Amino acid sequence: IPDVVKHGVNGFLSESIEARDFVPFLETLINDKQLYNAMAIANHEKALNNFTKKQVRAKVLAAYEQI
Repeated sequence: IPDVVKHGVNGFLSESIEARDFVPFLETLINDKQLYNAMAIANHEKALNNFTKKQVRAKVLAAYEQI
């Protein structure tokens, strides 16, 4: 996930799997609309640049060809 998520830029990273440990991240987004909007824009741009149907298709085909 660190290859995709940049902590504080387009999401939050944690080694925990405990729900209570994610509360501060959610509170941060609830209380910081500017950060929320910046993350939304960053993720939208990342999706447009990396996860179009054409790009995903090419990645899947490349994976199958390696097998």
